Amino acid sequence: MVGKRSALSRQKFEKASQAFPRQRRYEKQVVPFSPETITRVKNDAIYYTKLFNDLTSGEVNISKLLHANIGFLKTFTKSLYGYVYLVNKNQLYFSTPTTNEKENDHWTIEQDSPRIAAAVAYKKEFVVIKDVRKQKRFLLGCHIADTYNIPKSLLCVPLVTPSDVCFGVIELQRHATEEPYGMSDIKTIVAITGWMGATVHQSWERMQYERDLELADSYAYFLYKYLEGDSDVDTLITDITNIIKDRLGAEKCVFYKTDQKEDELVAYSFEESLASGNCKFVDQMYMKNTPVRSEDEQGLLSLALKTREIMNIEDVYDPRFNPYKDGRHGGVNFRNALVLPIWNSSRPLAVLMIINKVGCLRFKSDDEDLLKKMCPYMAAALEHNYYREHNNTREIEIDYYRDLVRQVMMPCRHYKKLKQAQDDSTVAEVFPQMTDPVWYLKSTDEEMKDHLLLNMMIDVINETDINMAGLQRMIRWAHTGYRDVQYHNFEHAFNVTHCVYSVIKRNPDRFKPIEKKGLIIAALFHDIDHPGYNNNFLHLTRHSLAKLYPESTLECHHYSVAFSFLKLNQIFDNMSNATYSKILSEIHVAIMATDLSQYFQNRSDLCRILHANEFQWDNVSHRILVKSVVMTYADLSGLLKDFEVVQTLTNRLYSEFYNQGDIEAALGYPPISMMDRKRRYIVPKDQYHFMNVIVIPCVELLTTLIPNTQVSLDKGIEISNRWFDIIQKGQKYWASIDNFEEVEKESIRISFT
Repeated sequence: MVGKRSALSRQKFEKASQAFPRQRRYEKQVVPFSPETITRVKNDAIYYTKLFNDLTSGEVNISKLLHANIGFLKTFTKSLYGYVYLVNKNQLYFSTPTTNEKENDHWTIEQDSPRIAAAVAYKKEFVVIKDVRKQKRFLLGCHIADTYNIPKSLLCVPLVTPSDVCFGVIELQRHATEEPYGMSDIKTIVAITGWMGATVHQSWERMQYERDLELADSYAYFLYKYLEGDSDVDTLITDITNIIKDRLGAEKCVFYKTDQKEDELVAYSFEESLASGNCKFVDQMYMKNTPVRSEDEQGLLSLALKTREIMNIEDVYDPRFNPYKDGRHGGVNFRNALVLPIWNSSRPLAVLMIINKVGCLRFKSDDEDLLKKMCPYMAAALEHNYYREHNNTREIEIDYYRDLVRQVMMPCRHYKKLKQAQDDSTVAEVFPQMTDPVWYLKSTDEEMKDHLLLNMMIDVINETDINMAGLQRMIRWAHTGYRDVQYHNFEHAFNVTHCVYSVIKRNPDRFKPIEKKGLIIAALFHDIDHPGYNNNFLHLTRHSLAKLYPESTLECHHYSVAFSFLKLNQIFDNMSNATYSKILSEIHVAIMATDLSQYFQNRSDLCRILHANEFQWDNVSHRILVKSVVMTYADLSGLLKDFEVVQTLTNRLYSEFYNQGDIEAALGYPPISMMDRKRRYIVPKDQYHFMNVIVIPCVELLTTLIPNTQVSLDKGIEISNRWFDIIQKGQKYWASIDNFEEVEKESIRISFT
């Protein structure tokens, strides 16, 4: 059994020794197996196995383990003394079994170090000295335990991992009566230390993996807790403090949360209460009322914000330590500290100050690495907390301004209550004519539009389904919500609503009650708050609406305003949530259909279905396409009136177009022809083309499904012919110059912001 273990040991040893070319320099066979040493090698197998198990299982205490095995190395090499040195950063500490190595003597690891062990740690190569007393290279020599029994021969070997990290040095000494260390001793010790380096490296990697896995779990829980929950910033900072104190073994933590106040960066200090004493965990971190101004703070806080790097303050003699500014942190006597600035990509979020390492003279490099790993998680939680607080503030502001808008948009006291047809003879006279799609209100009485809108809404929606006071208020708000632009104003909204109303009234059985409600309300709001510019212009100038709604920008904005107005006025307050949601969906689809870019897709889909003879009124998707075409038809209905009306509306539309074209030209962008004031002479051609490519095909498609819209198709063909006559006559302008300039004078140029 011993023989098998010895063979296995030799194989493992041979494999491990290949990773250490510096220690293994002389010949392929490291440990001789001559008859004289065979007995000793057999016993070594047990030692190697035990050493490997000790180094690769559990938590590895390097100092304790090396001291436990130094006796074997002394016996193995017939040495009088054996000593252990441990590396920490660039310092080599003399280690003893009973004391903290950092309380013992230490030397700087450098090439010209006067201490033999320090030079060995720097070069990572063994040193053999036959007579220590005669050597002059190392002035500080080696460790002398007994001045009456000074050693003569010395063997100093580094402990190096496969990743070329020196973590310690073994120093063996022989008495003057013994022979100097020979090649056999060197080969054996180098092989053993190489084995130790490999197993320590493996153990470190395993422990690091386990620690990283444990930390990753705790960090994931940490983020989940604050990204999903509603914890306040005090709880967040308290938990960060407890994690840090537990992982690093710190006495106190001070947390500085930064905030930008105008042009000045300030920090709010969160500290443990005095009652917490030196408790490992803190119940609550408390914020001091007085902020710290970073410009005035000439200490570790200010330095951390400037350098953006972690700082390890080893003692109060560190030049970065300011006793007048930093001595008061945490209410404890300052011995050492780790200072970690926490940043996102552009601004500081916080500064974490961990004060006094418990049981040690200073924080280790492992502590710094741990903080660096935690930093992104803490930054993510703090950033999320910042935006959550910012969002809460904005929600409060929005609620306040929404209430303010509600008050501002309330009708003036002198406004009369909107009248129904049965209560007013004028309304009763006009209202029956509105089922005709070609009808146009020529009255300049703005109140009349509001009265008629109220009657159309009541006629379609049914008075019993709505809150009358809310409906009247909503119509007033809609009137106010349309801007005073040349074309996309409240008159356009009235005309589109009238067209939808005529379709519904002339085809009462084609649409369901919810569809009727959605269509009539969508028509009223379909262009609300229109700025007088199209979607392309908003994207070209990077308008805020284009950033908010990348596609169908204006249509999305119109629906958003409509949603807000409906919610604030509660016209469907008696309706169930499910029914109300269906109406909102109808409104959304209908408003989005007024985007001409969507119309082409809707038309293509509907034509394909009709040509395949697959159209069914009971099919939900088919009905959506029909309602979308109805909205496009209503939006274009201003071009399907008598030519005098068409001419007036076209004047207004082009005035709005030219206003946009002027701004585009001023910005250095060439406007398209219909928006170029210098090309007004091509208006008849543009309109003739638009009628025959967009308007008439749209009405033809609708006539296939709703035949009684034929009157609009006939009117469209008539208008197209009128434009063609103007083109044929070769008129320089399709309208008199005086008339067009008069319209322009009435236009209100709204500067784009």
